This record gives sequence, C-alpha cells and structure tokens, in this order.
Amino acid sequence: MFRSPSVQEILDEAQSQAPSTLQRETLEFLLNDSSPRVRFIKSLPVGSKVLDLGAGEGSMAIFKQWLEPKRPDLSMYALALVKGSHFEMYDGYELKDFDTSESLFPGIQFDAVYTSNFVEHIEGGIDRLSPWAASQLKSGGLLYVEGPSVGMEMLPHTADMIAAGLQVSTMNFFDDLTHRRTETLERTREAIESAGFFIEQSGYWRNRFLEGEALRMGYREGETVLTTLSIWMKYLVEQYVVAVKK
Repeated sequence: MFRSPSVQEILDEAQSQAPSTLQRETLEFLLNDSSPRVRFIKSLPVGSKVLDLGAGEGSMAIFKQWLEPKRPDLSMYALALVKGSHFEMYDGYELKDFDTSESLFPGIQFDAVYTSNFVEHIEGGIDRLSPWAASQLKSGGLLYVEGPSVGMEMLPHTADMIAAGLQVSTMNFFDDLTHRRTETLERTREAIESAGFFIEQSGYWRNRFLEGEALRMGYREGETVLTTLSIWMKYLVEQYVVAVKK
C-alpha cells in the first residue's frame, strides 16, 4: 500500500503534458469541497460547539461561511500555541501548550472536537488525545482526527524536492523536528475505540483526478499548497477517523 517514490518519479508526473481541465479557482473549490475535514465540519448538527484543537492559522473557521452549506450556527473555539491570523473568526480561543496545560476551556462541553496534523506533535500521541477528547465531549459528541500515516516516512526529503524545482512544505515525516511519531490507521482506530468511541468512518484522503491536476498546476505555478497536497494525497499521507462518543 505504501511505497517510497523517487524525486524524479514525482517530477516526471508534475511535468506531464496531460491537459489540465480545471481553472485554479475550480480546482481549489473541488479540493476543499471533497476533503473529509470540510465534510465533517459541514455535516455537524445545528448549533454545535466545536473545538479546533491545534488550530494553526485558524483556517477551519473560514468554512463557517465559505462553501455550501454555510454554517453560521456553529460556535467554534480554537486551541493553539500562538494566535493565528484567522482567530478573530472564532467564538473563543486559548493560547496554551496542550502538553503542559491541565485546564482547557473550563465549563465548556463540546459537541465536536476537530484536529488535523496535531496528534503527531503531542506527547503520548493518539493514546493521550483520545481519552482527552472523550472528556471534553458530550455523549453522542463527534471526533475528527487527521494526521500523517506511516507513508509519510517514505517520502523524499523536502530539500531534495525543492532542489528539483518542486515547491513543497514538509515531505518526509522526519524533516519536521517537532514530529514525534506516526501511527497506523489500524492503531489509531484501536486507540479511539478504547477511549469509548464508535468509529463511523476512517480512511485516506485520496482523489486520483484532483491530485493529478493539483500536482501539474502546482508545479507550473510554483504553488506550495497545491503541490504538497497532491503528493500527500497520492501517497496516502493524510489518514483520518470520524468517531462518535458512546
């Protein structure tokens, strides 16, 4: 299932003369509209209180108003080490270290906890995250966890990709020194189930048509996000689980 592609293999595909059928705006719309993380946010029950755990720049708050259905009914809260550029769009936020903070959002019980590319940065990984999320959620509350698969350990190194003319962010898992460890999808599911959740969905974010379009367009335009995302999709880097608290 997972394999280690060469830089040249990726570059050859990026330079392919296959015709592009999508405009940039359409491609970005389709990538976001088909992503499991956006589907999760858009499908939450009306009036849900949502915790964005490890919120980064706070881009998930944008989806309250962007793409259909618009969800102004959601109350969204962010946790991060530093304030992101979109944090004013949240209903509240805390700037704390998850590894060292004992009390986070006191008095709030959430309907949903969303986290993407966060679990690999924290002490204890999914074994710590899962019971913590359960403690923050109401009965019937929903959990979304997305993070790097073991396949990310097999990707070429970031510097080698950039040297070849491929503008990317983190490629090989070990290029980011704040990464602790990867988990298999099976192990992630087991840890979440052990914390009292029922798994509703799990898998890898993959779209063979869109990833090809994104790689060629990203290469032509020197665009980091499109190029990185296309490679992560093709090589099954982004794995996700959707679960409900029993």
